[in-house]
Amino acid sequence: MKSWTARGTMMAATVGVTIAQGSTPACGRQPECRKFSEIYSGGRQVCENMWDEAFRYETNESLGLVMWFEGRENPNIDVAARHPHLAHLTDDDSQNQCFLEYFHADGPPVADNSFDECRPWEQSACCTPNTVRSAEALRASYGASYEWDRCGPLSPQCERFFVKEACFYECDPVVGHWRRYPSPSEVNSTAIDGSDRPPYDPECDDFNTLYNPLKNCTGLGLNNWQLYNAPIKASFCDDWYTACADDYFCATDGGSYFSCAAAYEECDNSVLNQESGSTDGVDTRVVVAVVVPAVLVALLAVGAVFFMCTREKQGRPVFHQQINTNPTFNPKADPVYLQEVTDETVPTQQSTV
Repeated sequence: MKSWTARGTMMAATVGVTIAQGSTPACGRQPECRKFSEIYSGGRQVCENMWDEAFRYETNESLGLVMWFEGRENPNIDVAARHPHLAHLTDDDSQNQCFLEYFHADGPPVADNSFDECRPWEQSACCTPNTVRSAEALRASYGASYEWDRCGPLSPQCERFFVKEACFYECDPVVGHWRRYPSPSEVNSTAIDGSDRPPYDPECDDFNTLYNPLKNCTGLGLNNWQLYNAPIKASFCDDWYTACADDYFCATDGGSYFSCAAAYEECDNSVLNQESGSTDGVDTRVVVAVVVPAVLVALLAVGAVFFMCTREKQGRPVFHQQINTNPTFNPKADPVYLQEVTDETVPTQQSTV
C-alpha cells in the first residue's frame, strides 16, 4: 500500500481464519481500540499518522490532491501540473500511465462504466472492476489484517472515507507520480523532489519474479506500489477526522494502519494455531489421528505373534487346534491331517548301522 509494509504483504500470506467484526481475538496480544478523537488530534494526524509517510497534510489547497471528486474531470491532473517537480508534465503524461503496480492495471488507464464503487474514475482508471466492485471488496481486498473495521462496525459517514481512500489509491493515475521508488526510466517524471528517490529494482522486490535474494539492495527501491508524501488537501483530512471522531479504530503506534495490520496478522495467526491445535506449524490433531492407530495396530501384531509362539512351544499350535475343534471336521477324510497324526505318534526308528 503506502508504508514500509506492503498493503498486500499480509494478503499474500493471508491466514484462513475469520475474525468476526468487533470481536476480541483470543490471542492475548490484540491491539487496543480507541476513539478516533482519542488517537488523533485532528485531520493532519489522520492523514499522516494513520498512513505513515504515504500522505502529507497540504494546507495550500491548490497543491493538494483530492481522494474523491464529482463529475467526469479529474482535478488531480491540474494539481500535479502545479507542482514544480512535475511542471514539465502534459495532461497526457499525468493520466496516460499507471505508475503503481499491485492490483493496478498495467500500462495506460482504462475506461470502464461497470464500476459500482469508485465511479469518479470510470473514464480513466488504474484499477480493475474486480478490485473495486463494492465497498466490501475494497475492505477485504488485502486480507483480514487490513480490514478497517476490526474494532467494530464504523458509522456510514466514517466508513465512506476509507472507501474513498481505497478508490483513490487503486484508481487514480496521478497519485503514481508520488511513488516512492520509480523505475529508472521514470525517476525524473515521478520523483517527489527530483533528487532522493532511489530507483525501483525488480531484483530487490520479493513479489517480483526477478527477485534475487542474494543481491545487495542498499540504496535501491524495494517495491513499485509504495507512496511517499502525496499531498492531500487539508480540508479533506479535516473532514475525515470529523466524520470518524466517535468511531473506534486500532491505536497501535499512534493509529498507524500498517502497525495495526502487522499486530492483527500476528493475532490471527495465533488464533489459527490455537484452533488447529498447532504450536509449531504442525497440526497435532493430524498427528494423533495418524500415529495412535498405527501404534495400536503394531501392539496388536506383536501380541498376536507372541501368543502363537507360546502355543507352538506348548505343543498346541493355534491353527492346528482350530482344525481339531471344528465340529464339522472329519479327520478320517483329510490325508494331510492323518499324516501329521502319524508323524506325531509313531516313534522314529534309530539306525543301528
